[in-house]
Amino acid sequence: MKKIFVSIMVLMGMFCSANAQDFTKKLRGEIASIAKGCDGQLGVGVINLQTGDTLTYNGNELFPLSQTANLPIGLLTMSIVDRQNGSLDYKVNVEAGELEQNEFSPLRNKYGTQKSQISLNELIAYMVAFDDENATDILTKQVGGMANINTFLEEHGIKGMKIAATQKEQNTSSAKVYDNYSTPYGMCQLLRAFNSGNIINGEAKGYFSNLLMQVPAGVYRIKSGLPEDIRLEHKTGTSAKAKNGLYAATNDVGIFTTDSGRKIGLAVFVKDSKMSTSDRDKVISDVTKAVWNAIMGTK
Repeated sequence: MKKIFVSIMVLMGMFCSANAQDFTKKLRGEIASIAKGCDGQLGVGVINLQTGDTLTYNGNELFPLSQTANLPIGLLTMSIVDRQNGSLDYKVNVEAGELEQNEFSPLRNKYGTQKSQISLNELIAYMVAFDDENATDILTKQVGGMANINTFLEEHGIKGMKIAATQKEQNTSSAKVYDNYSTPYGMCQLLRAFNSGNIINGEAKGYFSNLLMQVPAGVYRIKSGLPEDIRLEHKTGTSAKAKNGLYAATNDVGIFTTDSGRKIGLAVFVKDSKMSTSDRDKVISDVTKAVWNAIMGTK
């Protein structure tokens, strides 16, 4: 009963359809059709960020976050700086060896493995825009570890999301990739909390939004499912191919703004797929197109 109620409210608030239930059923049908062509599990969350009306597909299933975990880590870092009237120019002491050799890390390429001082601004930018694994683990340590990240999520009413493994741990064990997870519904709630300014606001929010707009990855995911001139703030995540041939996570989550100013949060997760990168990207793009067409009332 709860799922039916949510669906009706979504279409009344988000799509302004005269026949909300039929319209919801059609969109769900389109997403289900896309899911049939995916050899993994598809999860989708769509939220009207003004009203909170939400539509999900496999909305309460757990999906590994991969680098989309950098979104809550980055937001917590920014919120601490904001609350303490701190500065993003603050230099973090990075000890020798913290810039791990076996991590994907443009930062290590820049600074080497010796002891360094790196600004919060640079660490956040490298983590969010370039998925720098060393930056992620350094910032996780700076905010007080997993317990503080999960407390932060709870304080903002984000349910169904948990961070429990470092990048180093995930690279050591493919099973650890599943320890950082979210439901599509939970990710929608995080996007709404960010957009509302409840986590960070003013210049801090503008700074973080700008970082998300500059993420270079995922050109063929959400971005390719939207018109070229649409504003998109997003974060991708892609796990490495495991020994069993599965890609645990192929994700894209973000906020797009329509020409009329409506802000829509979208989270698309593809779990445990053996498809090629281009095919997994296309699933996310196709879902985005279906959502966009539904919202704009086009076919």
